[in-house]
This record gives sequence, structure tokens and C-alpha cells, in this order.
Amino acid sequence: MPPPLFFLIVVATLSCHSPWSRYGHVQAFLSPHPRSRGTPEFRAVERRTPDASPLSLSAHTLSTSTSGGPTGTFFTEEKMEVEVGGKILAFETGKIGRSADGSVTVRQGETVVYASACAENKPQELDFTPLRIDYFERFSAAGMTSGSYTKRDGRASDREILVARLIDRPLRPMLTEAWTCETQVLSWVFSYDGVHNSEPMAICAASAAVVLSSIPLETPVAGVQVGRVDGRLVVNPTKQEMANSTLNLMVAGTEEGILMIEGAAEFLPEEVLLDALREGHAAIADICRALREWGAKVGKPKRLGDLCLAPPELKPLLQERYAKAIDAALKSGNRNAYSASLHGIEDSIVASLGVDSGLPDGEFLARDLKVEFKKLVKQRMALMVAAGRGRADGRGPSEVRPISIEMGVLPTPHGSVLFTRGETQALVTVTLGNKGMSQRTESLDGSDSKRFYLQYSFPPSSVGEVGRVGAPGRREIGHGNLAERALLPVIPSEEDFPYALRVESMIMESCGSSSMASACGGSLALMDCGVPLKRHIAGVAMGLLLDEAVDEPIVLTDILGLEDAFGTMDFKICGDAEGVTTFQLDIKCNGLTFPTLEKALRQAKEGRLHILKIMEEACPAPRAEMRGNVMRISQVKINPSFIGKLIGPQGRQVGRGGRRAGGRAGGKRRPLRCLVK
Repeated sequence: MPPPLFFLIVVATLSCHSPWSRYGHVQAFLSPHPRSRGTPEFRAVERRTPDASPLSLSAHTLSTSTSGGPTGTFFTEEKMEVEVGGKILAFETGKIGRSADGSVTVRQGETVVYASACAENKPQELDFTPLRIDYFERFSAAGMTSGSYTKRDGRASDREILVARLIDRPLRPMLTEAWTCETQVLSWVFSYDGVHNSEPMAICAASAAVVLSSIPLETPVAGVQVGRVDGRLVVNPTKQEMANSTLNLMVAGTEEGILMIEGAAEFLPEEVLLDALREGHAAIADICRALREWGAKVGKPKRLGDLCLAPPELKPLLQERYAKAIDAALKSGNRNAYSASLHGIEDSIVASLGVDSGLPDGEFLARDLKVEFKKLVKQRMALMVAAGRGRADGRGPSEVRPISIEMGVLPTPHGSVLFTRGETQALVTVTLGNKGMSQRTESLDGSDSKRFYLQYSFPPSSVGEVGRVGAPGRREIGHGNLAERALLPVIPSEEDFPYALRVESMIMESCGSSSMASACGGSLALMDCGVPLKRHIAGVAMGLLLDEAVDEPIVLTDILGLEDAFGTMDFKICGDAEGVTTFQLDIKCNGLTFPTLEKALRQAKEGRLHILKIMEEACPAPRAEMRGNVMRISQVKINPSFIGKLIGPQGRQVGRGGRRAGGRAGGKRRPLRCLVK
């Protein structure tokens, strides 16, 4: 029988007005108005026609296609291509992840990386942007399966955490500071060809997802990798090219400046590093320009109405009432003294000017008060140094804190040192072992192992606080990796020193530059252990005071925790007198210019040479003989025809010899290694 009239009316109504309709030709999307804080409203969205002609852009090509969604709705597929390092970097949106606020797929060769960006609807009363970034590598992308018991991709690996930090560090400073809606950017590697590196692609994909979303972004961000093969700089090199490269540089930035640097080298001169940065930034500018034009054409309107902007009258009010108190706090002495003074001033501001204070002047949100207070502290620090009144601890801009080194501080570890620089202290130990002590890793490139690794720990007691203790956090993994890369070029080869080396750095006290203390302490502890290092490695963290009240940027050597928190830059550089072995840059502004980077590198070398001199005086050479509790590993070459007699039936002969010696012998390939405790 025919359906009732009422049912037909309901269907007709839904077909015209429902955003999930299978039948209607006019679609509407549920989307909040970009300036509305209230309940989202329906608004019509004009879509592009399928036969729209491709738009020719200066640095890329843009094409448009339309396809039907799973429920009959129509989604616009947009594509854009950029040439980077002679290879095509292809961007696509509107096909995968259409429910996300912004989603982009990036392809180079047969490597495919996807990123999505989403944000909560309501802002929070916070004095920072609540941003979370995660990066995942699915083993299926390389035609593999996880080696775990469940065969399921589990918790994030160290590599995934390190790449997530690479994405976070350039993207975070470009999010509008008044944006306090909880934001999440997710990135997956869906396909991996073993040729093209996914790291720079993940940075570009995450940036593109935010550019196309409704999340406010100051300007697009992009990242590239730069290698140096046979003395030639290569942008986004292949894996095969990187195997022969003396430089592994990841750099991210905007059209105007550099935001993030991460990498390692083999004693690279600072001048060559600057050339590599210029080469990388030229490619970054092309990508950012393409993303900006693409976002203007296919991106969503930005949610500017959800920005939490402080009232303009608040800044001069705080300057008038609290500038002198902040100046006094900054010169109050050690870390505990000025930290307590600044916290007291901040609490006083919120108590007297906050809306919850009940006082006549209490008309400001606590969030706005805290944001403007931080800006005022930053300004007063810059003015204080620019006027020649010194830093918080009395040093000049290029001075290094006093250094104390105590070798062999612990009796039973194979090597140990207590490295103290100002109020930052690292207790570093070294443990030697056989190849079985190597750290095993599993990635899209397959299984591997590292015979040298450094693990960094930062207990809350190092800053006088109470907190979580357990598995390492993202920051600890990142700092450990940085110090490890610094020391790797001076580690002897396995043929010259057939041991696995584990370095542990426990931060006992922290007031800035703890990762650089770990690098210095690691070099000293390895020599205390008797490892024949090629030379000492030292590291120093550089800072920057940048404010509109100061004419020129002020570069600081060996920054304090205060200067890290309220400053503009944290630039860590390790190496020796000949060149750089590792580097890491984080900033809190819209980008650094090359004159500022050049000044920071030059000043860092001066500080590094000063630290190296002190380290060489404390430990001029490796220990002549290893401690008695270190396992001895000997290599003996024998005639291959005697291997069977040495091993014996079912290995009984070699096992008996190992037990008699208090160790063991093994090795499937020549030379045979005998391990004796």
C-alpha cells in the first residue's frame, strides 16, 4: 500500500533541509559563525562547480574536483603541488578525514602523510594555548606488522615522540596567542616507500591542516630537511643520499624567518650551517607562499570571535603600578629568590585587579592579567640588560656561569661525573656491556639497534617541586636525544672499542641548560670510564631578549631558567673547537632573521670554547685503564678450520670455557669475541 501522506511530508522536509540528506540538491552545513560565541547556526555554504578551471599559481598548481560522499553529500576535493628540491610535494584535501576542521594528505613519491586539526568550540580561561600534537607511524605503511604480542601498534615510540615535537615547535608560536580553545593536531604515516623522509612532510601536512581549518594561525609554516652530500647541499634528500650526508638538518619557518632548527653534523663549521639554513629557508618560503594562497581560496573562515584579547588599558596600568617591583624581583639573587618574588607579584596582581577580588579595580580576567604580567617581565628583563645593569644573576650577555667538575664521584659505576654550572647540576654515569646491551628499535625502516645511547631524567625535585615520576616524558626523551647526538661523532667505532655504551644523566638541580649539562657531563663521564673518545664535546644554550622597547635583539649566553621562560629563544649548540655536532632551536616569536642567527652562532662558539677549556683542565685524557668491575671484551682471530673444535658438540666446549673464565664467548662471525668478567 502507498505510504501515508504524513510520512511523505516528513521525507520531503528532510530532503530540503537536513545536512545529512540523500536527496536534496541544496545542502546546508552546521558550522558556528566565525565571530559567534553562542549556539552554532545553520548557514549555506557555496561550493565550487565540478568543471571549475584549474587555477595557475606562481609556485604551485591548484586543481579542483567534486565527488559524492558516503551519504550523498558533496565534498570538494582540492589539490595543490609545490616543487621542493626538484621533487613534487603534493597536497590534497576534501577526500580523507572530512569531519575534521582541517585535514590534508601530503604525498612525495610513494610516501603519504595525513594530518588533521580540530579545536573545541569554547575558549578556556588559560594564559597559554592548550595545543596537543601527536604523530604516528603505522607499520602497515611499510608493509610490516608490529613485533609485539598483540600485533597492534602500541604506545608512541621515541621516534614518534621526537617527530611530534618537530611539528609542535614551529607550529605553536604561530598560533595566535589569544587562542585558548583546546586544539589537537594528529598526523599519521599511511604509506612509506623507504626513499622519502616523512618528517618534513608531517610538518607541512600539520601546517596545511591548520591553515585550511577555522583555527586562527598567524601565517603558514613549512619544514624541509637539508643534507650535505659530497660538499653539496640537498633539500629533502632521499634516504640513500642521507646515508652519505655529513649533515642532517631539519628546519622549519615562515616566509619571513626561521622558527625551528633540529639536527646533527660531523664537526660542521658555523658558516656552512648558515648556508644550509639559507638553502632550506628558500624552499620553506615557496611552500609557505603556496599554502597561504591555497588557504585564502579553499580554507574556512577563522574563528576570530573566540580570541581572548586583553583590554588595551591593562598594559599601561601594570607598567605604572608594578614595573619597579618587577625590577627589584629580577635582581633579588638566586633562582628561589626571584621565582618567589615574581610569583608573589603575580598573585598580588590577580588579587587586586581580578574580577573575583571584589575591589574597585577588579575588572580584569585572571587570564588577561597573567598574560600581560609575563609580557611586562619580558620587557623589564630586556630593558635591564640593554641599560647595562646585567642579568638576573649579575652576568653580562655573553658570560658563562661558574663551572664545577668532580670526576669519579661514584665508586661502583664504570664512569661518573658531577657537572655543575651555576644552579644547574647533572650527575652522569656510564655503563659498558656487550652487544646484548644495545638498545633495540623498531621502525618503518625495520629493526635496528644502537650500541651507544643516552638517557636523560628530570625528577621534579630538581626544581624543588612535587610531581610524577616514572616513564620519561616528551621533554626528557627530546633532551636525551639531543645530548646523545652531540656525543655520537666522538664515540669510537665498534672495531676499536667493542662495547655497548649506556650514558645516564640525572638532573639533580635545574636552572636552565640542563640538556647542555648532560652533553658536557656525558663527555666527561665517558672519559672517566676509559672510553677512548676522539675529543671533548661541550654545549651551551643561547637565549634572546626581544621587545619593542629595545632597539636591537639581545643575545644571551648560557641562559637561566628565568630567561628561558620569559625570553624569546632557546638555541642549544654542541660541538668542539672545530665545529658543531648538534643543534636545536626553539623560539616564541614570528621568526628569526639570519643576522640574529649568525650573531647567536658566533657568540655560542665563544662560550663553547670557554667551557671546553675548563673541561680539558679537569679531564685532559681518557682514563688509562678501565675499572676492575668492567667486563673485558677481547677479540681473538683464529683459523676458520678450528671453529668447530672451539665450539664443541652442541656448544659444550665454548660454554665450559666461558664458565671457567667467569664470562662467556660467542659470535657467529669472525672474529670470535670472548667476554670475561
